[in-house]
Amino acid sequence: MYRRQVVRRGALLSMILLSIIAQQVSTTHISRATNRSTQRPFRMLVLGDSVMWGQGLADEHKFSYLVRQWICEQRNSGNCRDKDDVQIHVEAHSGAVIAKPEKDNQKKEEDRFTRTNSPIRYPGEVNNVYPTVWGQVDLAHRYYLDNSIPPEEVDLILVNGGINDMGAPSLLAPKVLGFLAGNINDFARKYCEDDMKLLLEKVANNFPNARIVVPGYFPLVSLNTPENLLMETIGYLFLGKKEKANNAEAIEEESANPPNEVAASHKPSKSLVHMANRSRDWTVASNAALATAVKSFNSSRAGLPVTGNNSPAPPPDASARALFVPVLFSDENAYAAKSALLWKLIRKGPDVVLECAETNPLKNLIANDELQTKRGCMCEQAGKRNDVICMRAGAFHPNVQGAELYFRSITKELERIFPFTGWASK
Repeated sequence: MYRRQVVRRGALLSMILLSIIAQQVSTTHISRATNRSTQRPFRMLVLGDSVMWGQGLADEHKFSYLVRQWICEQRNSGNCRDKDDVQIHVEAHSGAVIAKPEKDNQKKEEDRFTRTNSPIRYPGEVNNVYPTVWGQVDLAHRYYLDNSIPPEEVDLILVNGGINDMGAPSLLAPKVLGFLAGNINDFARKYCEDDMKLLLEKVANNFPNARIVVPGYFPLVSLNTPENLLMETIGYLFLGKKEKANNAEAIEEESANPPNEVAASHKPSKSLVHMANRSRDWTVASNAALATAVKSFNSSRAGLPVTGNNSPAPPPDASARALFVPVLFSDENAYAAKSALLWKLIRKGPDVVLECAETNPLKNLIANDELQTKRGCMCEQAGKRNDVICMRAGAFHPNVQGAELYFRSITKELERIFPFTGWASK
């Protein structure tokens, strides 16, 4: 009898303990869930040109969206179940320039795209100068206010700019295309240093708590680029070259030969050497100018708060308002080279249908990007139905692997400072 009472009391005690433990576990779970539900989303803004937009890429392959996914995982123990935990807003678009409009005609055109009442809006794939990156800041600021989001809550901004102010044709092949070459170092100082410094000031004034990442540019052409393929691409894109009825010449031939064989079979001409040198010089000069702009900007601004304990000690730039991130392409990563990280022109297959582009003059050649078949409708919407550059705008832009390199380069830098930003608990 006594023994049965002891057993019953023991069982009852066990049930009470299990109940208490279960209640504690449940309470802890609810508390964590409550903390997550009351935590505001991380806010990310993307400004700049076609590289920042991700020309020719599906959203899931753009480096800005890859960075978004990475931040979401960092904030959620490696598992991003709710993508809305990191909200991304993109104003970057193809063709945007960085310089602030100064002339009356420039201001008038900018106003058409930035005005409050029925502004013009093109798809990001469509190459157009306006809105400039300067104007994109105004549009982004208005977007957040219109959606009752304080601009002070923007946490991270990716921004670039400068190459379109110089102009890719002028950079790539001024002698071939009849453009004035100009001094690359002067262009880089003007657009990537002076204008970028002014832009960073405006970005910081509009979004005072955001950390800003400025990625660099890459070489378009190298001596590893097959010359005949490059010259044909330039002809089709910039010189109005017409296709032959049944032959795409070097572009067709290249598709059947490894790039290195095509490149190695000919000694590089003076034209290719000239283009490769200018491409390399632009990359070096623009990256140096962007780095200088960021350094100068940081020196004129108080740093952002640094969180976390002192072990390990935060890196010196943990509080910096802006970070410059070089993206290191090799010669093998240039246009049409063996390990190219850029989209290129190819022969269109018979089963490929170009939407809204039935009468396009370049109907047999396409860029091998992910949006080529859909870009025709976007160009048509912007009044550029038969515009060759609009239709083939993917060429010379980072492909999926190129965007991945941008992503890795950016997150390598963010990983160093993430524990000290407070981003995990926003």
